[in-house]
Amino acid sequence: PSHAGNVTFDYVISVTNPGPVAKSPVVITDPLPLWATYVSDDQNGSYTNGAFTVSFPSIAVGQTHKVIVTVEVSDPLSDSGLINTATVQVASNEYEVTAEVARLGDYVWFDADKDGLQDANEVGVENVPVNLSTTNGVAVGSLSTDANGAYGFIVPAGSYVVDFEAPSNSTFTVQDAGTNDVVDSDADTNGTTVATTLAEGDNDDSIDAGLISEDIVVKAVGDLGEPSQAG
Repeated sequence: PSHAGNVTFDYVISVTNPGPVAKSPVVITDPLPLWATYVSDDQNGSYTNGAFTVSFPSIAVGQTHKVIVTVEVSDPLSDSGLINTATVQVASNEYEVTAEVARLGDYVWFDADKDGLQDANEVGVENVPVNLSTTNGVAVGSLSTDANGAYGFIVPAGSYVVDFEAPSNSTFTVQDAGTNDVVDSDADTNGTTVATTLAEGDNDDSIDAGLISEDIVVKAVGDLGEPSQAG
């Protein structure tokens, strides 16, 4: 994981020469998507004007060359596409290599009526810490909800668990109320969700958490600009 709000992960670009002769030179060019920022690679490539490039002098028949490109997602709430396409050029021939990532996230809100469902008059809660890990317990990233209570992670395909941290004097509302997963709360009493499995290109925006707290009621009313009076 990188600094709060961002996530780093690796793209692996693999090029195999099936024959019948050696290929040379081989140049891989990857114009990174707007949501991804180049961090490093393991083959001494270069990054210029938004594009990563690496060259191999030759790839023998049956040989595979790989390059691992580490990127940082600087806008995990972006709705832009999650496809990263690189090109592999061998002499005058050019081929495309496409990789796709996934997104998960959504919303933390104050459940005023404590029914475990998101109602139109209920508001999001900002600055709630959200932690993402694999099902093996490996930390992937951490961030906090924005001013509207929203959050999101862009990740490689895989299985993940979300852990919400309740603010002081707050608890989580009832889990999995009703039959519509889009408007319920997925956090258990500890703030942890069940595992979510994502394929390449998936966008799961149904992982939410409802909070119960009198303190949050006061803050939410204040944010709406409603006057208060003594007594």
